[in-house]
Amino acid sequence: MFFIIGIWGSRNRRVRATFLLFIYTMAGSIMLLAATLIIYSDVGTTNFSLLSTVSLDFSKTDLLWLLIFLSFSIKIPTIPFHI
Repeated sequence: MFFIIGIWGSRNRRVRATFLLFIYTMAGSIMLLAATLIIYSDVGTTNFSLLSTVSLDFSKTDLLWLLIFLSFSIKIPTIPFHI
C-alpha cells in the first residue's frame, strides 16, 4: 500500500497520504506489540491453550482490550481511523 499510494497516488496529496499511512500503521503495530508483551510478562507464555486457563485482573484486561481493539481498528480501517 505504501508504494501504491506513493507512486500512483494523486500528485497533490500522495506524500502526506503515505506519511499518514506509515504513522497510523506503526502506531497500530506498537499497540499490538505492547499488548503482546504485557500478556507475556504477566503469564509467561503466548500459547492460546494456556492463556484460556489464566485469569487476569479486571484493570489489566481492560487495558489489553483497549490496546488490541485500537490496533485492529487501525489495521482493518474502521471509520474513525480511516482517513
